[in-house]
Amino acid sequence: MFKFQHKTAIITYSLNETGKAIAERFASLGAKMVLHYSEKENYGIDKLVSDIKAMGTGVYKVRVNFKEQTNYEVLFLPQKRKPDIIVLNPEQDESLMQLIQFAVKHIADKGRVIYIVPKTDLQNFPDFIEQMKKQASFVQQRGITLNAIVTKNDLFEIPTGSIHIADAAEFFASDLSDLISGQYIIINGLKL
Repeated sequence: MFKFQHKTAIITYSLNETGKAIAERFASLGAKMVLHYSEKENYGIDKLVSDIKAMGTGVYKVRVNFKEQTNYEVLFLPQKRKPDIIVLNPEQDESLMQLIQFAVKHIADKGRVIYIVPKTDLQNFPDFIEQMKKQASFVQQRGITLNAIVTKNDLFEIPTGSIHIADAAEFFASDLSDLISGQYIIINGLKL
């Protein structure tokens, strides 16, 4: 296991299955957490916050609806320093490319930006990869890595699907991926 003590992680849409699995994993590794949730996700945030506090790490919750506003700065206000890890976990019908551009400007040096590619966004995947590689080259002088995790449509039929996504996110957030940027992992549930 990799230790994320002394690191701060922001997770968008932390109440969906994937966001929750990643938030719990990073908190169990010692990261201070900033949990984003939307108005329609409101149910369950207090329990997640309580569960993470019980792990012995700091946690903040931030409610914002990205479909109505693009004030991404609100995610960065709770902590006193720049975040070390940002997991952009969009809703099914949403792309967070603007948030990626904002995140790479506001993350700590040697930070990690991890984008969970929505199942429904696979048709735009080649364009996304090109945009991601452009962003990755832009931030490489600061040691920031920008990588993606792609999920296949039927992954969530597997009971442990979100756990496997959390495994990949842990890898991309760890020191093991220091020299990996502009890349992606496809988690396909063993189906080609």
